Amino acid sequence: MSNQTSDRNPVADALEAILQEAGGADRPYSTDSYLPSHLIESARTALNNDRADRADREKRQAWETSNEYDLGPSGARLKEGR
Repeated sequence: MSNQTSDRNPVADALEAILQEAGGADRPYSTDSYLPSHLIESARTALNNDRADRADREKRQAWETSNEYDLGPSGARLKEGR
């Protein structure tokens, strides 16, 4: 898998490999490779949801670690240098 990274979910990596084999545009590794279309669609949906969740987490983490705002005791956003 060429786009595998260390922060990837191993289940997502497995689903991606299955989709490449059974539902991809490339020639399958085995002529026995087959997955019903509804299962391929479910796997694609799960991967898309995982990507969206990961993007949301990355955005949230970037916001939380930014230096523009500091959370005060009440959790309210306060500008730095208050």
